Amino acid sequence: MIHITDGQSDNILDFISIKNIIDNNHRQSLKDNLETFEFVTFADKSFSEYLGKNNRVIVPAEDKGYQEFVIEESGKTHEDSLEAQVFASASYLLLKKAKVIDPQTFAEQTATTLVSHATNGTEWRPGIIEGSGIRTMHIEKHTNPYAFLKRIATEFGLELRFRVETNGNKVTGRYVDLVEQIGQWRGREVKLGKDLLSLKRVEKTDNIFTALKGLGPDRDDGTRLEVIVEDKEALQRWGRPDPITGELQHLWDTYEPQTNDQEMTESRLRELTENELEKRVNEVVEYEGEIADLENVPGMENKKIRFGDTVKIKDTKFNPPLYLEARVHTQERSITDKSKKKVTLGDYIEYTEEEVQSIWESIQEDIKRRLARMLITTVESSAGNTFKNGEGSTELTATVFLSGTEVDKDGTNYTYIWNKYDKRGIPVSSWNKNGKTITVTADEIDEKASFSVDIIQDSLNEVMSIGRITITNVFDGSPGENGQTTYTWVKYADDEGGKGMADSSEGKRYLGLAYNKSTATESNDPADYNWSPLYDNVNVGGRNLYIGSTQADRTITISKFGNSNLVGEIKFSDIELKNGDVVTVSAHFSNIPQGEAVKLRFDWLRDDGTYLIDADSSYFSEAGRHSYTSKVPESNEFTGLQVRVFPQIYTSDYTIEVRNEKLEKGNVATDWTPAPEDVEQDATDKANQAEENAKGHANAVGAAAYQDALNDAQDYMNANGIMQGENYNGVNITNEDGFVTARGDGLVRTVMNSSLGYVIQRRASTSSPWEDMLFFDTNGNAKYAGELQGATGTFSGRLEAQEGFFGDNLRLRDGKLEIVREDGAISMSNGMVRNGLTVVGNDPHFMTSGNAETGAFQSFVPGGTTESTSFHIYGATKGSLDGRGLSGINMEYYDVRDALGALAFQKYHFIHSARYLVFRFRKYSGSKISVHVMEGSSDDTNDRLYFEILENGTSGVEEFQVDLGVPDFKLRTVTFKIGWTHGWGDRMEFVRFIMERVFLTDFL
Repeated sequence: MIHITDGQSDNILDFISIKNIIDNNHRQSLKDNLETFEFVTFADKSFSEYLGKNNRVIVPAEDKGYQEFVIEESGKTHEDSLEAQVFASASYLLLKKAKVIDPQTFAEQTATTLVSHATNGTEWRPGIIEGSGIRTMHIEKHTNPYAFLKRIATEFGLELRFRVETNGNKVTGRYVDLVEQIGQWRGREVKLGKDLLSLKRVEKTDNIFTALKGLGPDRDDGTRLEVIVEDKEALQRWGRPDPITGELQHLWDTYEPQTNDQEMTESRLRELTENELEKRVNEVVEYEGEIADLENVPGMENKKIRFGDTVKIKDTKFNPPLYLEARVHTQERSITDKSKKKVTLGDYIEYTEEEVQSIWESIQEDIKRRLARMLITTVESSAGNTFKNGEGSTELTATVFLSGTEVDKDGTNYTYIWNKYDKRGIPVSSWNKNGKTITVTADEIDEKASFSVDIIQDSLNEVMSIGRITITNVFDGSPGENGQTTYTWVKYADDEGGKGMADSSEGKRYLGLAYNKSTATESNDPADYNWSPLYDNVNVGGRNLYIGSTQADRTITISKFGNSNLVGEIKFSDIELKNGDVVTVSAHFSNIPQGEAVKLRFDWLRDDGTYLIDADSSYFSEAGRHSYTSKVPESNEFTGLQVRVFPQIYTSDYTIEVRNEKLEKGNVATDWTPAPEDVEQDATDKANQAEENAKGHANAVGAAAYQDALNDAQDYMNANGIMQGENYNGVNITNEDGFVTARGDGLVRTVMNSSLGYVIQRRASTSSPWEDMLFFDTNGNAKYAGELQGATGTFSGRLEAQEGFFGDNLRLRDGKLEIVREDGAISMSNGMVRNGLTVVGNDPHFMTSGNAETGAFQSFVPGGTTESTSFHIYGATKGSLDGRGLSGINMEYYDVRDALGALAFQKYHFIHSARYLVFRFRKYSGSKISVHVMEGSSDDTNDRLYFEILENGTSGVEEFQVDLGVPDFKLRTVTFKIGWTHGWGDRMEFVRFIMERVFLTDFL
C-alpha cells in the first residue's frame, strides 16, 4: 500500500491499495546516488487529486520500515482506462534545497558533529554514525547539506543511508546514517550458467600515460609551480621507440589538483601528481554483470540479496579462471510483486588464483578483528551520578574489558574520544574531550547530560566499543523562614506513580524529586515525590499490533475471573514479538460502576493451554486511558498472550465500556492508532461499498427502462398465450443475468446470455454466492469444476495440464511428467532419470609414471612409496615426482608433472547420458594439492572442466561436481589429475587419498 502525505504538513491525505497499483518500479543506484519510485495507477479515484503539488508518497521498504519520495511529475493517459503515471524521487534529495552553507572551517570534528552541522535547521537528524576519529574540513565555496554530507562520507570512508520512521500514520523522524557499507556479505556466490546471467570484461587503454606535468594553482603574481613526474616501469610497458634515437618515448599529459591553495609547496604538488600518475599507468578493467534474484523461487529462500550487498563470482571458463568480488550496484524492484527484481553489479575487485588461495589469511585477520570488536566499555564516575546545587566535579574513566578481563589500563592501546548529549538527547557539537579519564564539572550540566566515549583502534581506524553514562544536576530549595537548611530528595522509578522506586537510575523510566525537605533522610513513600520521564530509558513502539481495535465503545462483561477479550489470544509469531521484548497495552475505559475498580493484566500463553499470570499493575476506577507495561518472559515455552481486565473485588458480574485498544512494543503508551492491517481493510471496505453503490444506481436506471420493455412483452405473451408471467416453472428473465432456469430448491441454476455464454452454477444455501460448475463462454472456451468422463475423445489443438494420472505409474505433477515405481519411489521426473550411473576407469590405471635415474616407477601407489600408509589408500611423496628429490636418498628424481603442474591419476570413458559427472574423493591431511578434471588427457587450461585447491589441513570426503552440459549421448573421455607447485610445501609432503566413487547423475 502507498500512503500519500501532504507536502507541507506530512498529514496523510489518502492511500492507494495494492489493487489500484497497475505497475511500479523502485530503483536504487550506488553509481549515481539516485533513488526513484515510478508507478502507474488510476486517475479517476479519490486519491488521484493528491498525485502532485509536491506531495509525498511513503512505500514499504524491502524488509522492514518505509521509504519516502517526493512527487515530481504526474501525467494522465486515456487508453483502456484513465491512468496516472507518477514519477517521484527520494525525499532526502530535497536537502539540496534545504539551506545554503557558507564557506567556513570545521576544525577537528567527529563524523557525528559534522553531520549535525550539515543537518541543523533541516527536517533530517543524525542517525547511526559508524565513523571514527576526527577530521578538519574546509568549505571553500557555498554549498548545500546534501553535497556536504557526501563530502563527509568520502572523508571518513563511509556510505550515506537515509531512512524514515513512522508511528503508523505519520512520519516521526528522518535520519541520516553514515555506515561502513550499505548492504552486507550474506555468503552469496554466483556462477555462470546458474544465477550469473551475463558477465562482460572490458579492458580500456585510452587513458594510459607514463609521465605527467603537475601544475599548481595560479598565484596572485601570475606564476605557478610545475613538477615533472615519470614512471620508468610504465615506460617499458607502453612506450614506443623514437624512430631516430631508438629511445622509448613517454606518453604525456598535464595534471592540475582541484585546490585553490596558493601556499602549496613543490613537495606537496609532486606528491599529488605521483598519486594521480599511479591511477593512469595501467589499463582500466571494467566488468558488466547481471545476476538472477532467486530468493522467491520455492526452496531457494536462502538466496537472499539486497541493495549494496557483496557477492562473489566464479567463472572458470575464462582464461585464466576469473574470480571476482562485486556489489549490488543498482536494484530495481516492485513493491507489490517480490518476484519482480533486477540487480546489476558494480565495484568489481579481480583476484588471481594465487590471491584466492591466500583468502584464508584474510579470514584469519577478520577473526582477529571480530575478537577485537568484542570489547565492553563501562564508564565510572569518581563522584557519583548526581551533582547538587550546581557544585562539584567528577572524573569519568572508561574501563575496557575483553572477554571479561580489563585491558588498556594505561590508556595507550586505544584512542578515547568523548561526546556530550544535552537533556533532550541532542549532541552538543561544541563539546568534545579526549583521554581515558576526563574531568566534568557541574556547570557543564543543565539538569541532565549524557556522556559517551568512543573506543577507537587506530590500526583499524574503527570504533570498537562505546561506553555511556548519565549525570544529573539537581538544586536544593531555599532556606526556610527559620533559617533551617532544606534538602532535595532524588529517587528513580518505573512509572509516574513511583512503582519500583530505587536510588539507582539503571533501567528506570522516571525521575522523582522532592524539594525543600527539612531532613536529609529521603522518604520511601512515592507520593512525596514529583515524577518526570527519564528519556534515556524510553523505548517507543508506536505500531498497533492488535488487529480489530475500534474508536467506538464496546461493552465487555467483568466476571469473577475478569474479561480476557480486551486483547484476545495472539501468537508472538503473528505480530513479530519475541521472548524478552517489552510490550505495552492501553485502552480507553468508561462507565465503570461506582465502587468498582479494575486493572490490566497479561496472560503469557503456552502451547499446552496453560498460562502465566502477569498482574503487577495498579487498579483504577476513573474513566480515561489506562496502560500497563511488562516484559515478555525470556523462556521460549511461552508462545502467545492475551490481555485480561481483572476486578479488584468481585461480588457479581458487571459491564464497562472500552475503546481504542492498543498493543505495542516499548515501554511508552502512545496515542491510539489503528493497526496498518485495519487501515487497509477499512479502505478496501469503503472502496467496495462505493463500487456497490455505483452498481446499484446503474442497475436502478437500467431496470426502469427494462421494466417498460418487459411490460410490453408481457402484454404480447398474455394476448398470444405463449407464457404466463415472468417466472414460469423455474424460468426467469432478468436484466442482470439474462435467461435463467432454476431448480426448485434455489441451489442450482443455468444462466444463458450473449455476454457470458452458458453457465451451470451451484451454491451451498440461498444466502451463499453462486459458484461456476460448468462454463462455456462466447469464444468457445470451456471450464468445469468436476470430472470429464467419456469413452473416447479427439483433440485437434493443444492439451495442457498441471496435474493428472495416466494409468498406475505415469502422472503429471506441477507440469512435470513422472514415472512412479510400484513401491512409490519416483524413478523419472521432468525428463530426467533418478539414477547414479557408475563410471569405470581404465584397467590398469591411466597414470603418469614417476621417473628417476634408476628408471620409471608407479607414481601413486596403494600403501605409499617412500612413506607407508594403509594399502587401501593411494600415497606418494611430492619430491619423488616434481624433481626435488627425497631427503636422505642420493638419487636424482625427474619432474614428471605436465603443463598444469599435475599428474594423471586415471582416465574415464562414459556415454554422456546425464548432466553431472561426480567424483567422490577422500583426502587425508598432510599436503596441499590441486585437482583437475580435463577433457580427454589434455594439459591445456582451455580444456579444463573442473579445478579446485585443497589446503594442507583439509581432510575428509569432497565431491567434485562437473557440469557436462546438456547430455548428447556420445562417448566422452576425461582424465582426473592431481597437482601442486614447489611453493605449496616441502618436498617430503606425503599425498594420500582414496577415489571412493565416480558416477553420472542428473540430480545433485
